[in-house]
Amino acid sequence: MDRTDEHAEALEELLSEPVDIARERASRVLPPLDDAPLLLHGAGNIGTRVLASLRARGVRPAGFIDLAPDKHGRFVEGLPILRPEDALTRFGLDARVLVTVLNTHHAFAATRNAYAAMGASHVISLLAYLWSAPDGF
Repeated sequence: MDRTDEHAEALEELLSEPVDIARERASRVLPPLDDAPLLLHGAGNIGTRVLASLRARGVRPAGFIDLAPDKHGRFVEGLPILRPEDALTRFGLDARVLVTVLNTHHAFAATRNAYAAMGASHVISLLAYLWSAPDGF
């Protein structure tokens, strides 16, 4: 069996997994989102879609973080858009930061490392969140 066949077989196995089993497995991947303030890094299209998905699940984020200065001080769906430093000062270093940026110019590891340099250690990738939402977002 070549690598293509192996990948196709693995993908078929994953896609045929029942939703309840996927949810159980995902619960071990994603940390709790309601035991500390939750901030969404990225106030763009994906961020607003993730916000709607979270709210539908009963999770109430505290705000958005964005690096674009023109967005600071604005609101999206009632949530403030803050600079990273301001958000961590306001909500604390124990806040969960869910990175909702997905584009070719963004590297999750760099964002996680930037937050670590500020003292925040609970940075969650968009892919980990999507993994936990098998019904979609």
